[in-house]
Parts: sequence; C-alpha cells; structure tokens
Amino acid sequence: MRKWITISVVFCLMIVLLAAPVQAEKGANSRTAHVNIFDIQNKKILSKVPVDGNTEKEANHILQSLDSIVDDVTIGKNQQIAVRIPLQEPVKVHHRAFENQVKTMILFASKGEPPYLLLFTSERKPMIFTFKHDVKDFFNKLGIYEMLEKM
Repeated sequence: MRKWITISVVFCLMIVLLAAPVQAEKGANSRTAHVNIFDIQNKKILSKVPVDGNTEKEANHILQSLDSIVDDVTIGKNQQIAVRIPLQEPVKVHHRAFENQVKTMILFASKGEPPYLLLFTSERKPMIFTFKHDVKDFFNKLGIYEMLEKM
C-alpha cells in the first residue's frame, strides 16, 4: 500500500512540475528556461530562477554522480521542496540501473536529510536516486536552505 501512495504522490508531483511551462522573456526572441522551486506540502511554486551556465554545470555534476536507487522513500512525507531543473540540451546518463537521456531533473530537499533526485526512464517510469555531488553552494544560490528554514 505504501508503495502505491508513493507512486501516486510522485505522479501528482510530476504532473504539476512537468506541466510548468518554459517562461519566455518579454521582448526577447529566445526562450529562457527556469528552475522551479516547489513547496510540496502547500502545492505552490515558491520561486522561479532562470537557468544559467552554473545551473547546467551543477545539473551535469549531479547526473554524473548518481549513487544508489532509493526504494523506500515517500515523497512529500519528509521532503519539503522539489526543484525542477530543465536542461538546455539532453544529458546522457549512464548508471547500472538507468541508461537514458535526461531533459528534466527534479531534486527533493528537506531539513536534516540528503537530497534525492527523481528521473524518468524512456517509458516514463520514475526512479529516485541518491547522488554524491555536494549541492550545498547550489542550494544556497537558489535560496533552498532559507526556504526550508521558513517551513
């Protein structure tokens, strides 16, 4: 039963986060993608930050440092913030359990726990991973820790 609840929460969150449109800059011909920072409990977007070179670099480091698959986590129970990062160019990810091109990644952050990464297979199956890359500076830049403290 717990697994179905987890899957239901992941799919609801996926719909909300993946449905967030790429925002167009007013007066510009090019599109600017945004990192969406989402409050899971209150189901609202807390912040939108334009994707820049540093965001792409951090995303690549995270994707290249995948560690283990997490089977026993209920998203939304302890994870308070989801961070949706659209990538300008798809990144090929090689992991013993995951071989795919990633266009969007979702990080989950909470107080006192390491972050998790949600990726989808080409069949749209959700997979949650731990990773080795230190995201402390990246999360500080996005204001994640400050937002968590206010929750």
